[in-house]
Amino acid sequence: FADDRMPGGLFLCGASTQEETICYNSNTYRALLDFKYQRFDGGFMILEFGCLYIKNVKFYQPVNPNVNKNVDIIAAACYDLTEVHGLHIKSKEDKDLESCTKNKFETIIASAQSNSNDNGKNTSLVLGSIGCGAF
Repeated sequence: FADDRMPGGLFLCGASTQEETICYNSNTYRALLDFKYQRFDGGFMILEFGCLYIKNVKFYQPVNPNVNKNVDIIAAACYDLTEVHGLHIKSKEDKDLESCTKNKFETIIASAQSNSNDNGKNTSLVLGSIGCGAF
């Protein structure tokens, strides 16, 4: 899951949450900057029920730099449950939060399906934790 307004979150500041850890071990940050400067004309925002589909991200193995793995990444923003950092703050009703979070997951799954062969057949989708990070 990703920062909705800043590519890589606090990657450049040395933070160690999900998004930043992915950026440290791959070329995801470069890909997010490509969205910012090539597609969003210098601005950056992941919409509340939107996501970014990033193809062919290269992951590196620090212990064996000659072994790399290419994967596709879907970046989507979670709700800021602290109501401090993010653009998309928690609804006052838990029922609304649950419904909106379900909509976010449906967007992620639809993006994965539409970008896979055979409508997702023989495709793996690994999701990050939600509700366990900085928010």
